[in-house]
Amino acid sequence: FAVTPSYRRRAAVMITHLPFLSRHGLPCVNVYVAAPNFFGVAVGHILQPLRKKPCGHPGDIESGSFELVEGEDFSFGARVEYRCEEGYKMLSHTNYRECRADGWSNDVPHCEITKCFPVREPKNGRILMTGIMDLDQDFPYGHLLQFECNDRFKIKGSNQIVCTSDGTWSPEVPTCVEITCEPPNIAHGRIRNSKPIYQNGERIQISCNDGYKPVDRDEATCTRDGWNTRVECIGLYVSKLNGIYGYSSPSHIFSCKKVPLYSVGISYLINVYKIETSFCTAKGWQPPPACTPKRCDYPHIQNGRLYHNEWEGSFPKRLGYRLDFICNNGFLPKSKDYWHSSYCTIRGWNPEPKCFSKLYNYNLNHSIKT
Repeated sequence: FAVTPSYRRRAAVMITHLPFLSRHGLPCVNVYVAAPNFFGVAVGHILQPLRKKPCGHPGDIESGSFELVEGEDFSFGARVEYRCEEGYKMLSHTNYRECRADGWSNDVPHCEITKCFPVREPKNGRILMTGIMDLDQDFPYGHLLQFECNDRFKIKGSNQIVCTSDGTWSPEVPTCVEITCEPPNIAHGRIRNSKPIYQNGERIQISCNDGYKPVDRDEATCTRDGWNTRVECIGLYVSKLNGIYGYSSPSHIFSCKKVPLYSVGISYLINVYKIETSFCTAKGWQPPPACTPKRCDYPHIQNGRLYHNEWEGSFPKRLGYRLDFICNNGFLPKSKDYWHSSYCTIRGWNPEPKCFSKLYNYNLNHSIKT
């Protein structure tokens, strides 16, 4: 305001007080009105402090959002920054707006969905379920493409890809290659008449070494997923559990102890014991293995019967058990006695309980004498 050297009595004077500057370089102004009192002393009264000019709402962005990064509200000096949602990119060069004396700077930014370049169908293959008729146009973010190969060909890579938020396909676009299988290297075995490469549908014969057998089948077929069965040879085992030996041919070995075949007296075990099969599983040996002494079953005697008419349900009999039997009229045991005995041995009933016709015994004796 203009300063006057002198004022008349009781004149009113407006005094502007500048206590500080804002961080934007603009004065924060308090306005006072001062008037002399009865004694000629100026007395000041605060009328009203000045406020920052508001700019209103900065405006929302489609497929995006904004954040107030400077200031406490949408008034002079405020700054908001915009960002796009995942899968969208900002087309505007400026991603912010500032509240100025004449309002918000520049226009509200614009977000557009990200797109990936067109994909060509692979040679010897095709694209499935695109949802888009024209394969030459760009594909939007999140679009999924599936691939399939012609007969005798298989996918190399992933059979489906997706358009990512950065505008690239992930994983890479696959190709179609001819279905072939390489001959596997078989431990403890070999491929009969092996050759360097096998075509789709061709078969191989698996031959395992002594003491081993195929884990599944003795042949395998080449398919688009490789060999259609496990091409492996596993060993036959004689296992010792709790001091008892027994056979097993496990498909999977977990924590069960095993002894290689032929490392124990197998022939003795086979003759003395009845061998049951037990398999090594994730829960251990199933069923729990045990070797029980071999027993002799009920004998069905043609043209004869058991002397004591023993009940069939009482069999099998223990080793050493004596069995008495008699033959019908016109028949005799090999010893020519009316009745005879047979004993349960590790090889079964000995001698075998059989009845022969008397004519057979006569011819047998006559041939021996001559």
